[in-house]
Amino acid sequence: MPLLELVPRSFGEYEAAGGGRGLQAALATWPVAVIQEVAKSGLRGRGGAGFPTGEKWRAVRAVGAGPRFAVCNAAEGEPATFKDRLLLRTNPYQVLEGLAIAAYAVGAERAYVGLKEAFRSEIEPLRRALGEMQDADALGGIPVEIVLGPDLYLFGEETGLEEVIEGRMPLPRVARPFMQGLFTSRRWRTCPTSSPTAPTGCGRPEPTALPARCCSPSAGTCGGRACSSSRSGRRCDPWWRSLPAARRRAGW
Repeated sequence: MPLLELVPRSFGEYEAAGGGRGLQAALATWPVAVIQEVAKSGLRGRGGAGFPTGEKWRAVRAVGAGPRFAVCNAAEGEPATFKDRLLLRTNPYQVLEGLAIAAYAVGAERAYVGLKEAFRSEIEPLRRALGEMQDADALGGIPVEIVLGPDLYLFGEETGLEEVIEGRMPLPRVARPFMQGLFTSRRWRTCPTSSPTAPTGCGRPEPTALPARCCSPSAGTCGGRACSSSRSGRRCDPWWRSLPAARRRAGW
């Protein structure tokens, strides 16, 4: 039975049906060769942009400095959309194997799966699958962590997801994924004057070294969005003033 039609009840059943062979084949060759093979396959992200997965992986591996992270965006929130949640419910092993392949290809040192805490029917199968694959050492040595976030639409946005991974509310960032990676810092200068079109007290960020990059495959496809980074330091009051209210609404 093809893996896409398989609904395994255990990792052993998934493995017996051919699961895990993709990761084994990837680990047996160079990461660059894996990226080339993915690019030749024509695999694209399942989001609206349909971005070529191979091109994204190539950019993540080749550009920037510092550690890299792979993030599976499973916080599906588009109206009438259920593709990612279906994969997590029926075959979470395949989702995790795809994430492990992506992490190996881009040189990630750690991987994350982000999904909403309201996805109870997906969380349990995913946790069980992750435990089984970790016990079987079937993730290529890549540490994988499940991150739960609030049931908010913005949690599905790439930078909002990354904010939650770093322990904050899922508010989108100005810096895009290709500008900063997860767990990097950005210092802000203060200025004595204010502007009616900018937050009071904000200045331009100080120059920093080219940050880490990330790969973020959509659930089960290795073709989603890319990662952004953390920002350190105090936020400007007018821009950040609504955070306490947002926390109360989200129940955090």
